[in-house]
Amino acid sequence: MPEISIIKSPWEDIFLDLVEHTQEKLRITSPFIKSKVVEKMISAKGDDVSIEYITSFKLMNFYRKSSDFGALNTILRNNGIIKNYQPLHAKVYIFDQKQAIITSGNLTDGGMNTNYEYGVLIKDENSVASVIHDFYALFNSNITGNISFEIIENALKIIQDTPREKEVTFKPLEVEVDDNDIFDVGTAPIIGNLTGWKLEVFKCLNSIESKTFLLNEAYAFEDVLSKKYPDNSNIRDKIRQQLQYLRDLGLIEFKGRGVYRKLWK
Repeated sequence: MPEISIIKSPWEDIFLDLVEHTQEKLRITSPFIKSKVVEKMISAKGDDVSIEYITSFKLMNFYRKSSDFGALNTILRNNGIIKNYQPLHAKVYIFDQKQAIITSGNLTDGGMNTNYEYGVLIKDENSVASVIHDFYALFNSNITGNISFEIIENALKIIQDTPREKEVTFKPLEVEVDDNDIFDVGTAPIIGNLTGWKLEVFKCLNSIESKTFLLNEAYAFEDVLSKKYPDNSNIRDKIRQQLQYLRDLGLIEFKGRGVYRKLWK
């Protein structure tokens, strides 16, 4: 039987002890992330230990301060790779090939200390190997993007140019839960911080009335974009490229099979 033990809040000390004894690689999935815990993690890990981190990069997560950009920059500066898998809800922490934590707690102070979180620590290497397999299924998914310093910087500019929420608006129960991640504070800060192809494709998509759209609907702007860029003979390739960029910027969610969801309103 796999060796499994229960973990309850606060569990930060358990996490940092496992980080300290990790010799090669930390693998983490967590939709939300904050600098305070990340800085402790970086201090605890060895210099040769790399980090592979999967998050859900959506502008609303940063606008509402559920996550912060500084935490991501810290990981990138410390031998880390960050991936963006937007449907992510799982919180998984894998330490080399030996141990893994599966829990309800995010990589935040609340997730590790102040909230009541519950999970398990797995020490069986066969079970951990299965968790690692699933981790890389997300890490290498065709709807998973790459988060770079450039992406973080551009997203930060948009957030800085966006007025703060004056009050919390509670959505009616019949509204889908995932509507809470919509960046619904206007398009001005987005348009003001995009240029070139990114801006033109965004404006085309913004003219689509529904919150979801198909790849073919994006291709429908091929003539419009070819007039703006008459020397480019690969308009569709450029559209797909910009869709990927807008996804990694947290403005579009790929739903699969050519379906996309806008994350702004």
